[in-house]
Amino acid sequence: MKSIYNYSDYRQYLVDVLEEKKQANHGFSLRAAALKLGLNSGTLTRIVNGTRELGPSLLAPFISYLGLRTREADYFTLLVKFARSSKAGDRQRYYSEIQEKRREMRRVVEEKDCQFFEKWYYGALHQLLRVMPAETNPETLGKCLTPPITTFKAKKALSFLENNGFISKKPGSGYEVKDPSLTTGEIWHDESIRSYQIAMSEMGTRAVNHFPQQERDISTLSLCLSPQAYKNIRQLLKRTRQEILALEEADNNQDRVFHVNFQLFPLSQESKKRKAKK
Repeated sequence: MKSIYNYSDYRQYLVDVLEEKKQANHGFSLRAAALKLGLNSGTLTRIVNGTRELGPSLLAPFISYLGLRTREADYFTLLVKFARSSKAGDRQRYYSEIQEKRREMRRVVEEKDCQFFEKWYYGALHQLLRVMPAETNPETLGKCLTPPITTFKAKKALSFLENNGFISKKPGSGYEVKDPSLTTGEIWHDESIRSYQIAMSEMGTRAVNHFPQQERDISTLSLCLSPQAYKNIRQLLKRTRQEILALEEADNNQDRVFHVNFQLFPLSQESKKRKAKK
């Protein structure tokens, strides 16, 4: 079962929770769930399929039934408010709060684990295991990357990811990705991050010739900007990254690993007028 923080739609979360309960207990039914919630089964069905909203008076029973702790309960409440809101201003406010709570729950990669960024394929394998959770063969996993890596490199990467808590072996077979969404935080500027960004920029250059146009989206802009416009664009790119993460987290049919590069950098020196103002 995914963490609730992977969801932007409370109904999809309910569907997955109810399905998990059904898988764990073949005697489970919507009627039994509705009974515990103090509802009739028709009302629960309409809430799940979207023909009826989950009203404020039902929040407490649902939170209790779902076993949500304080922060999870707050997040679930936000999802419900977001779904119920019709005004653009309210929806934007709730959406921003949802994204902020998601950021709080993302694992921050500590500086002691900076080796994660020393090789591009550490992060790629970390994500590939979300698509291929039952695969344990390093040779197979290495060949699935583009460009492919050797079995030796794949073994070393898997060992690092497991030893540092990024993945863990499942009791049966395969790996579990512990923290699908990772961040370095806002203030960490390690040399390994710069090396990683250079490597991924080079991968983007390679993609131009390696992948057909329908499998990539690469475009460029040359702009004239004021300092304030530059700051505004940086904030826009930050919001865009957050929205892309939200789309990825809500996707239930993931079958391939992609990488997105954002690049904004100067092509000229500062004007004499701006230097004089400093």
